[in-house]
This record gives sequence, C-alpha cells and structure tokens, in this order.
Amino acid sequence: RRWLIRAVWLKALRRISLQQRCSALGLDGVVILTGHLPDPADEMRAADVVALSSDWEGSPLVVAECLTLGRPLVTTAVGTVTRHLVDGVSARITPIGDVQAFAAALIAVLGDPAGARRMAEAGRVVAAQHFDPDHLVAAVAAVYEVVVGRVAGARS
Repeated sequence: RRWLIRAVWLKALRRISLQQRCSALGLDGVVILTGHLPDPADEMRAADVVALSSDWEGSPLVVAECLTLGRPLVTTAVGTVTRHLVDGVSARITPIGDVQAFAAALIAVLGDPAGARRMAEAGRVVAAQHFDPDHLVAAVAAVYEVVVGRVAGARS
C-alpha cells in the first residue's frame, strides 16, 4: 500500500529543509507539504492517522479536533495531552523527541486498522467528555464563579 502524507509546518525555513529531505529520500509525490490550512477538518477526516510531533504545546487544539472527528491520533506527550488521553487506548502517546518511538507508533496504528478504529472511538468519547464546547464553557464559568466568590469575600 502506498501512503500519501500531508504535512503542515509553521516556519518557511523548516519547510525548505523538509522538502529537501523528502526529495533526498525519493518521497516527492508521497509527502505533500501543505503549509498552513485555515480549516484542516477535511484533511483530518480523510486521514488514516493524525500525527502531532510537537516539542512544545500548551493544550493542542489539534488533539480536540482530531478526537472529535473520530480519527486515530499519534502524538508526543506534549502539554496537556496526557491529562485525558491514555496511551494505546485513546491515542498513541510517545515521549517528546523520541523519533523512533513516534515512527513505531505510526507504523503500529497504520498496520492495525481495526485497532485504529477502536482507539479513534475511545478518543471520540474522551473528546465528548472533555472537549465538548458546553463542557468547556461550564468549566470556565465555574472558575469565574470561584474567582468572583473570592473577590466578593475579600471585599466584605
């Protein structure tokens, strides 16, 4: 089976480096460097796996988007990723900077479509429980209620 890989990058110099590396490996036409996508949902829906290889993130929005769309996710243990996700259950999570582990996780997910579907469904459940807009609004409102209560208590 031949894979089509679409990669998004953040910096132009990184893109040039990636493009040169892909060419050197004979991957022209296999790896497409799309650049920034204003609405990547269609790309994610079409993906066999969504990969997030970041070295640093706070709470990566791509995780919530991917899981909500029911796509399997391979990610580094960046930011808040491990707060809600369990490696091998709702996503594959690898150590930051461990390229071998990341590649092995991608190969494992791509090589087990049934397992990828189970993981994606478990991820969708996590998304519904933790990333649903109504849940997020309620969580933010609860924080504001605590803060307002403390301010009001301090004034009395």
